[in-house]
Amino acid sequence: MYKDVPVSNPENSLFQYQNFQSRARLDARLWLNCRQALVKCLLIEVRGLGEVKDPETKVLQELADCRQYCIEGLGEAEACGDLEVQADFLYQGALLNIMEGKSQENTISLIEDAIMLLNKVPKLSIPTQQQLVTCMVLKTDLQAAERDNDSVLFTEKTLVQYLSAQQLILKQMETLGEEIQHYFPQGEKSFYSTPISPMKNIYISHMLRLAQVKLRIGHAMARNAAKYIRNGTDKDPVVLWTEVLGVLTTALELSQASVSREANLEAEILFNLGKVERMLVLHGKVQPRKAAETLLQAIKTSFRNDHDLGLMRQAYLEVALVYLFAVGQVILKPNGSLEIIQDGMDDTASVRPGTMDSVKSKATSTKSYKSKKDRLSSRAKSGKSEDMDDSEKHRRAAYVAIRCATAVAQAQRSRMLLIGDTVVTSQPLSETAQDDIPDFLSLDLVSVYTLGKKKKKYKNEIEEELAPLIEAQETKKVETYEEQVSRTKDTAKELGWIHILGYQTILQRMCFTATVSASSTKKNKQEDMAEELGDLGPGFDLGFISHAQYDTSLNHDVVRSMLLCGSWIGRLNRLHTYLASNLSVYSATCCGIYPPSMLTLPVPALPKMDLEVICRSYSQNQTNPGDMDPSIPLAITADPGKPLPPPGSNMEPYMPSDRPVTSPTEPQVALQFYQPSLEETDPLNPDAKGPDSRVLLLYALFKKTTQPTVQGLQWISMAQLNDLHDRLAVLGQRGEISLQEKQKKEPVAPSPTPSTKAKKTQRIKALSPKVQRDEQLETLLMQCITDVMSLLGMVSEPEPSNLPIDKKSIKKKIPFEVSKTNIRCLENLFDPSFGALICGGEMVKWLLKVVHTSDTSLSKESTKDTAASSPTKELTKESLRESIATN
Repeated sequence: MYKDVPVSNPENSLFQYQNFQSRARLDARLWLNCRQALVKCLLIEVRGLGEVKDPETKVLQELADCRQYCIEGLGEAEACGDLEVQADFLYQGALLNIMEGKSQENTISLIEDAIMLLNKVPKLSIPTQQQLVTCMVLKTDLQAAERDNDSVLFTEKTLVQYLSAQQLILKQMETLGEEIQHYFPQGEKSFYSTPISPMKNIYISHMLRLAQVKLRIGHAMARNAAKYIRNGTDKDPVVLWTEVLGVLTTALELSQASVSREANLEAEILFNLGKVERMLVLHGKVQPRKAAETLLQAIKTSFRNDHDLGLMRQAYLEVALVYLFAVGQVILKPNGSLEIIQDGMDDTASVRPGTMDSVKSKATSTKSYKSKKDRLSSRAKSGKSEDMDDSEKHRRAAYVAIRCATAVAQAQRSRMLLIGDTVVTSQPLSETAQDDIPDFLSLDLVSVYTLGKKKKKYKNEIEEELAPLIEAQETKKVETYEEQVSRTKDTAKELGWIHILGYQTILQRMCFTATVSASSTKKNKQEDMAEELGDLGPGFDLGFISHAQYDTSLNHDVVRSMLLCGSWIGRLNRLHTYLASNLSVYSATCCGIYPPSMLTLPVPALPKMDLEVICRSYSQNQTNPGDMDPSIPLAITADPGKPLPPPGSNMEPYMPSDRPVTSPTEPQVALQFYQPSLEETDPLNPDAKGPDSRVLLLYALFKKTTQPTVQGLQWISMAQLNDLHDRLAVLGQRGEISLQEKQKKEPVAPSPTPSTKAKKTQRIKALSPKVQRDEQLETLLMQCITDVMSLLGMVSEPEPSNLPIDKKSIKKKIPFEVSKTNIRCLENLFDPSFGALICGGEMVKWLLKVVHTSDTSLSKESTKDTAASSPTKELTKESLRESIATN
């Protein structure tokens, strides 16, 4: 049994008695427990960066690789016949694959083997029962993250698996003494099952796992409800959304009552809760400001903790949709599609069935001062219009929400490009940054070069043989943990910003399901499709392929955060605070926007809706009697009636100024692209799926006119958007080759001893070389401009690229200067992943007119038959060229 267990070194004949005594006291169970503890400790260390200093290490590491210990432990547990320990080593190996970005097929197979072994055990221990639930949930998450979009109702399968995991958790909690309220029939209402409040023991780890499973159940139910409504169902849509609302509310209560709270979990629950409330807002069952409040709370929770820019951007877009519906620019159809009313400025459009403030906005809109002089004097005193009605407040809030989402998207793009900026990554750390390096960062990056047994060089073989005896007589100094951390921090001062930013990237990859694996099952299909459908047209031949025929939509059938990312999220929070405090470029360009005050509108005290939400409140477990004692100081306080923030929340985070977002000074255009997550569709193309799917374009325009802010949305084709962005990317590459930026002339200092000859030469100006125009580049840019107007709905079809074009008149028809900066801005603006905001210049003037013209054409079409074949106003090629030339 012990022949393969390396408990001692057989070559060393010293201390044989001590080794014999140790083996006599160490049985197989204790040895396996020690190996399990070693593997779990090694899994906490992140070594994704590899060699960060030099290949020659000055210390000798006595520990092997974590994967080697897993393999050895698996063989030892198999020799001992312990199925639970075998399953644990398989599970730890799967976690190691996730950390290292290995193939998902191998990871899922390891988890399946662990589940199979645990099912063979007749009576599982309490920790092993929790591990079985964790393996079931983790397997379902990985399958949902890697699946193809062929199955329409894939979430039905995941819902069954999540309900099975919830049943096991509730059974374990019932064994530990908790009372469980079950809902029958078992197959239909089992998602409501939950412990009875107040709970007897909030320190068990089952509470956090139950909240995580409840989130996944609510997420799968929301996806199923959206698909049922889209495909047609006999059930009332309000009932379907109400059931999801109850499950997510219970999940939030469980998470807030648990001792081991996770901020990212609560932020994601609030985010999904806000999306479900938005769907009930569309049905007129929830106040719009209540849904916006939930979404803003998700943003604030994430902002103070892990600073998840992706979640914040999506939440801002959801807030914008809520407020746009409140003013009547969006109407819900019976099949779940969203009809856009572009003429929402009229009274008939702002008073729509289902809007919560329709009657109130009409009443308040009639209020006015007696004269224009009194109105102007009142505004001068207060600085703001006090008689602004609810409709105008909602319009302003929607405008600010779209701009906030754009600012967060710009921070995402800047963060992705920051690690490739050599100016930033090459600069050394300042003294303050060196002293403030987090302990976990220094231990993960440089401990392999600092901690361990120092290598010794012996003069001859005799000295090497006598070394163990000499070392045994010497008194060894045992370093404390603080001393080891101090040594690693001293060595970490030699690191650069590229190592710290790369470390943050690795943590982000391990925390989110979208980046959990380095491989994808869709890659091979896309490569095969690229061979047939990858042509961008003549002139666009720099190796790029068209993604117009690809399904580039996000996978909404899986939750955002990983199941076991609590420790990594804590490190992300600390690392974000460190970078924001010590790296000026990061704090200036890579931080999101905290919700401005104009987004937080007070919820009116209206009569409650006839909405029966079945949920469980654990408010009695959320309050501690010591918290009510005013003599006891608290580190974190909360508003009356609300739970405390999650542990580890930074109550004083770095907040960039929101003045550029709320108070612009020059004309600006902000575009955002929203991919519907709850199967919202275009009413004119309700069956569009895959590459033919439609996305929402949300725009926020700022003009220096009588109506300075304009906000709205419209449906656009995802295929056209991808094709346009691919063409603009090729155009940017050509511009980098052929275009040259204009350099500002630097003033020349006058000569100290001027002469008459110098005066004569001053009259002669040097002739600058004539800049050669790239006529082919301008032709391709003209095609992209035509695609932009087609995408925005100004033409029925893009102009064919094989038509003869007068190259002499192209320059006059391009409404802005042909430069690398303008082409780059246009590409970023129509990037479906981020969108962008551009300000000032001829391009902004042109886009303001184009969006306004497309808005007007769409509003005229919306007054006609909504079942028409095309939602946009068709223009001829001649009128298109005239509009481009005039703009």
